[in-house]
Amino acid sequence: MNKKFNCILFHFRQRNIAWCPVYKAGSTSGLHNMMILAGYSEDQLTHPPKQLSSLARDAYPSVDIGNGTLEDSLKLLESSLKLLVVRHPFERLVSAYKDKLSNSSVGHEDGTFYYYEMYGAKIVKKFRKEPLPQKEPTWEEFVTYLVSSDLLQYSDDHWLPAYYSCTPCLVPYDVIAKTETYLRDQEFIIWKMGLQDILHPQWRHPSSLSLGERNSLSSSYFSQLSKSLIKQLYLKYSLDFDLFGYEYESYLNLGHSNE
Repeated sequence: MNKKFNCILFHFRQRNIAWCPVYKAGSTSGLHNMMILAGYSEDQLTHPPKQLSSLARDAYPSVDIGNGTLEDSLKLLESSLKLLVVRHPFERLVSAYKDKLSNSSVGHEDGTFYYYEMYGAKIVKKFRKEPLPQKEPTWEEFVTYLVSSDLLQYSDDHWLPAYYSCTPCLVPYDVIAKTETYLRDQEFIIWKMGLQDILHPQWRHPSSLSLGERNSLSSSYFSQLSKSLIKQLYLKYSLDFDLFGYEYESYLNLGHSNE
């Protein structure tokens, strides 16, 4: 079955900017900046009337690469600065699991109960091998779901591969930034867009953990997995690794040999 790509970019035509959000890769900061450009104040965005993604959809016309002809879409974007921000695929998955699936009783403002009903409960029902006190899926169960599922048919934007959600092989992005160097990359992007008088580098929704703590968390998670399962997970996201220059060997070394 042929799968249809569905790349949607927010297009700010007055400033000739087009941005494709990769969720769990600095997307909150990107949405915040887009809303500042749309005329919202910092005070308004402190307690927005609805989610930033919904505000952005209301404020900006979107360009859907998967709807209509590719040539027409790219012609519309031809004079725009096309932006993409990516993140190490495994770190993005750790963040998605921690924020959306690891605890359904907290973070209701971020829709955690929705994620439990939509994904978590189904993952547990299908992949749990023995009774556990927690109702939410374990990290291993989540990874097993990822490697066992057709992510292009049954997935969520927070763990959909970036190559599929933003199609970098089809869209000639002018700037591809990384969350690992996000503040520095934002300086370049703001300068490139000539928006120094309006925007300033910031990270609106960083992890509350330090870099060392984040590395420790990822190490703890991946040490729960077998090397075989980590290899399978890598294969699911291998295009993101290859396209954006990320390595996976250090994560593979954390895995155990027992299946």
